[in-house]
Amino acid sequence: MTEAKEEADAIRDLLNEHWSGECWLLIDISEIQSINREARKFFSSEEVHSAFKIQGLALVMGSPISTMIGNIYHKINKTKHPTKLFVDEDGARLWLDDQVDRQFSDD
Repeated sequence: MTEAKEEADAIRDLLNEHWSGECWLLIDISEIQSINREARKFFSSEEVHSAFKIQGLALVMGSPISTMIGNIYHKINKTKHPTKLFVDEDGARLWLDDQVDRQFSDD
């Protein structure tokens, strides 16, 4: 859990330095071997959602099997914002672009 909070702090610092509004994140987690239940719960919490002002999150898993397993975990630890898992970055970017377009077309 300590590592999860350190990662969140690092991302928060980057956002505070470079961005002050709502954000859409693309995070490549394909090199992560595992994530424990406590960390999954933390990343899907209201605390993280509010602190980051996340509007959408695309996670690059790297393989179809990782994506399938990740989707199971995502059903258990639902996020407060739209989240989708991808095998590759191209699909993740297309989905995020669509999320941004939808948000601004609704305004």
